[in-house]
Amino acid sequence: MDPLTRILGLSAMTFLSFATLAQSPGRPLKIVMPFAAGGASDAVARVVAPALAARIGAPVVVENQPGAQGAIAGQAVAAAPADGHTILYAVSATAALPVVTRTPYDMARDFTPVSTMGTYEFGMFVSARLPVKTVREFVAYAKARPGTLNYATLNVGEQYAAARFMQATGIRMTRVPYRTLAQIVPDMAGGEVHVNFGPVVNGIAFAKDGRTHILATLGRARSALLPDVPTMGEAGFPEVEFESVQMLFVPSRTPPGVVERLSREVNAVLEEPGVRARLEKLSLRVQGSSPAALHQAQLAADAAWSRLAQEYPLGGE
Repeated sequence: MDPLTRILGLSAMTFLSFATLAQSPGRPLKIVMPFAAGGASDAVARVVAPALAARIGAPVVVENQPGAQGAIAGQAVAAAPADGHTILYAVSATAALPVVTRTPYDMARDFTPVSTMGTYEFGMFVSARLPVKTVREFVAYAKARPGTLNYATLNVGEQYAAARFMQATGIRMTRVPYRTLAQIVPDMAGGEVHVNFGPVVNGIAFAKDGRTHILATLGRARSALLPDVPTMGEAGFPEVEFESVQMLFVPSRTPPGVVERLSREVNAVLEEPGVRARLEKLSLRVQGSSPAALHQAQLAADAAWSRLAQEYPLGGE
């Protein structure tokens, strides 16, 4: 192919990618959120949406479709027209669902990565009624009472973090599934449920008022929100690491030019100082990516989830 033909071909692809997104004047783009309104991920999407709309010249709305740990939203987007107008907001837990449980779609087959947006830190929260102040004290307490402790989960991500902890420490706990954080906190405060591995941003207020204690965070470095709280590595369990990656996907048949444009625009939005400041205030560690980089990261994550699920069943209600 001669250089001029190649340039003309690339120009045509760029034009098509813009035209496909704007084929219906004023037609909004939709970010499908697998959680109810008001949560940490929902807040991120609602910061990004208006900034993305300004860049592409069309409205961007956030549509909440909670249920089945994210499978309802996943199924809806997988079946949507592949034109760039319907985007799936996924987190580590929802992206892993097809790996650890049965879903009507497959992430690798039915979706194309667009970009990451950042990560939320996880922490280990325990009931303030437990006589423990450190991770090692908790492990000793659990080993002295085999089979008596339980842990709360909202989704498969929290299951995964708990499974990593049990694998590393050799303890066993019983899972208690919940549907909302508002249901977990009173039970932890009352000592009916003993531990939760969840996003720091969701649980920090309940730790500050004394209803729970944060024994450790699960990131590689200490949390800026909790600089006095050790990481799991510092507590002696470096293999217990988990952060919830926030990601965007589109249906797999979406034209490459559309995917590339969406990725560029999302990454540009994340670099806008005002947007970045608002996301960091939500405790998101902001980081975009290319579609290819997200694809490779997802392959590695799927392999890790699959290995752990062989020992600890994940994904059930």
